[in-house]
Amino acid sequence: MLHAATIVIASGLTFDQRWHAVPAFPTVSEVRLRLVEADRGVS
Repeated sequence: MLHAATIVIASGLTFDQRWHAVPAFPTVSEVRLRLVEADRGVS
């Protein structure tokens, strides 16, 4: 998850644009994606 956060910060992306940041560990990114989807009410 730190990798994705680093990409967002280093690139100056907004919260919504970070969907396009691909972390090095897909299994962790899937967990992060599901948490964000749950927070937004996406199913």
